[in-house]
Amino acid sequence: MKENIKKESGITLIVLSVTVALMLIIITIVAINISSYAQKRNFTNLETDLKILKEKVDIYYSKNGELPIANKYVKNKMQEIRLLDHTSVNDNDNYYVIDLGLLDLEESDLTFGKDFGKIADKTLDLNDYEDLFVVNEQSHTVYYPKGIYMDGKFYYTFNDEDALVEFSDLRVQISNVRLSEDQLFSIKATVKILGGQEGMDKTACGYVYTDTRENIGTESSLYTDGNLIQTLSKIETPKGPGTWYLHVLAVDKNGSKQEVVSENSVTVGNYADFDYTGNEQSANLLPGTYKLETWGAQGG
Repeated sequence: MKENIKKESGITLIVLSVTVALMLIIITIVAINISSYAQKRNFTNLETDLKILKEKVDIYYSKNGELPIANKYVKNKMQEIRLLDHTSVNDNDNYYVIDLGLLDLEESDLTFGKDFGKIADKTLDLNDYEDLFVVNEQSHTVYYPKGIYMDGKFYYTFNDEDALVEFSDLRVQISNVRLSEDQLFSIKATVKILGGQEGMDKTACGYVYTDTRENIGTESSLYTDGNLIQTLSKIETPKGPGTWYLHVLAVDKNGSKQEVVSENSVTVGNYADFDYTGNEQSANLLPGTYKLETWGAQGG
């Protein structure tokens, strides 16, 4: 009898453990589905808000010759969005908060933009708020500075086809920046592009060495040392004497760009020493003019 009781207790514990594990799996799946549904709902709601605002802003401007704005918006968030090339190429430097009151819109007409209702004096500094809508002075593109996140991407505006603009999570790793062992006056490096790889614009990704670690910008024409046609690239570039930093530009097919600069610099000297070995030595050289200094035997 005692033996049977022990066996039944053991079986009960196993069943309980399996049940708990299954419940945890089910809870996890449900949580993921709920999160995915919430993200898709936010996506749809923001798209609707942006379409409504774009249409009303255009109508207001055509009637009044000016934008329906409350005050200038210079919050760092818009500056970050612009630096990431997440804004229209036709934008100028001036962004303004849209005055919903001038468009005869109530808070209940939009899903987002609730911060605007908190502002009593619309002429005051509005830069402490993100849950509102902003329009560019020149392009009349409407933005939601807070943005929404879905499937690994952020969304702030929509394009001319009325589809929300995607910005992929391109990330760049630069490693092993050093003098080349194979060619004199050359630098070796490894570049790895992570995230957004399936949408990488290989014709626009490139690299260049400069004498500064400061960012040079995201214009493709600045990256003249070579192109990156793979997500993992080992590059070797001839450089003249000086101290050099590697700058890499990653671009995806949505136009999202990222510049990354190497942590360390590499110094290329203006001469190379060859110690005596008693054997023939060779070196790969770039085309150019070289001065050779040699010494013969100095003894008896």
